Amino acid sequence: MDSYSSTPAVLSLPTNVLQSILASAGSGGATAAVTCKAFLEVWRRALSFPQLSARWLLSRYGQLTAARHVYTLSQHSQLLQGVSASEQDVIMLELLRQLCQAGAELALHDALLLMQAARAGHAKVVSELLRAAQPTTFAMSRALTAAAEAGNCDIARDLLKAGAPPTAYESASLVAAATGGNADVVYLLCAAGADPTADGSRALRRAVQRGHVEAATVLLQYGADPRALCSAALVHACELPAAVAARDGGTASCSSSAAADAQARVGGGGGAKGVAGGGGPAAVGGESRVLALVEMLLRAGADARAHGRPALEAAAARGYGSVVRALLAAGADPAACNSAALVAASVQGHTDVVGLLLESGADPWDVTDLALRTANERGHRPVLQAIRQAQRATSTAEEGSLGSSGVDGSGAGSTAGGGGSTAGGATGGLCLRRALAAPSAWWSVSPPPAAGPGAGRWSLHSTMQLTAQSTAVAAAGGALMVSGGGVGMFTMEGAALEAFLSHM
Repeated sequence: MDSYSSTPAVLSLPTNVLQSILASAGSGGATAAVTCKAFLEVWRRALSFPQLSARWLLSRYGQLTAARHVYTLSQHSQLLQGVSASEQDVIMLELLRQLCQAGAELALHDALLLMQAARAGHAKVVSELLRAAQPTTFAMSRALTAAAEAGNCDIARDLLKAGAPPTAYESASLVAAATGGNADVVYLLCAAGADPTADGSRALRRAVQRGHVEAATVLLQYGADPRALCSAALVHACELPAAVAARDGGTASCSSSAAADAQARVGGGGGAKGVAGGGGPAAVGGESRVLALVEMLLRAGADARAHGRPALEAAAARGYGSVVRALLAAGADPAACNSAALVAASVQGHTDVVGLLLESGADPWDVTDLALRTANERGHRPVLQAIRQAQRATSTAEEGSLGSSGVDGSGAGSTAGGGGSTAGGATGGLCLRRALAAPSAWWSVSPPPAAGPGAGRWSLHSTMQLTAQSTAVAAAGGALMVSGGGVGMFTMEGAALEAFLSHM
């Protein structure tokens, strides 16, 4: 009789007997379950019992490696389906005990088992493994990192009591806790000796990247360096999307009193006042959390001027008006790197931020034609109007400055190339102008007012007026007017500036 004709006879066996047969068959039981739907249902039910699951693991993998596959089996069977977290803990503990009684080796897989149990929140399994397997320091450090990342505060405390090192692998457990955003676990690890400054205050950067204000507060209270890597944490805070900040507010599985106490020591949560910008409640709430992070980092010593402009540019691109205002108050330069923040806000259409930056000293001529075209294509007409108005105001002011100093394209002091002239005076009123090939084209270089926010920097502008020579245009009596600004912001002495213009 072939196997197919004998299948009905096998299925007529009592269910518990058939389950025992399939569990003892190891890989053969899995093969039988694949070939027959009836066998598959019986096999699944068999693996919902810890005793039969232990028997199948031993038959399939042997005593040396059976324990390694405990959590893999639980994820792909009905062993833990439909039960609470506390019941799952009891079931997994019973499964491990069944394996131990059958002679399975646990010590060889202590690191993996501890890590999986700590991540799953199975406190009873962790306690049993700490007692029976006597895990190594490496195994406990891996488990501590897993518990910290999952926010399992009680398990992390048990592992620390058992001797898990909080500083192992550059305080990897603290980085994991900051990534998960559990302020109480962060507090627990810092109090146990984890180093918040390890790897360039990586834990602080991770907490900020995910908008975990409470976790970042605890880290700062324990000495994390907000200026590490050129205040990278501040840049991460400004880059944080509002939706992420509103969603990832941080969690706590023990008590929140520790985090609240740490926040009070740092100096409060940095209330978000005067939040600008549109969007729904999530966007406003997200910007409030970003502002809280930025203000907290600035109070702790982060440098808003680090690397010139990344933090300000990121906040401007996101449209965080309140954050931009806080950075400017902390000394951020709105004209840094060719007014990169202004360009970013213009392209994204954040009119309020554009106006704020222009008022603070950003140069409207730094907005390139490409940026203006992009803003126009996206329908940001108010931004275009604000930029053009500021450019006209700047040009009018410079023309007045040139006229009052008596400088023109054919004045005295022309260079050998013909058409160049300079005029010197007081440091605050020095203006230089050089004619180009066309008689009506010139470059002007002039400083802003000495008392202004950009004092000490020179702005370079160009203006061209070309008369159309085309017969058709001339017949119509028309003239072609072309104007534009290409700007670079730099500090330069008067003699060096003359030399620069003489080679244009």
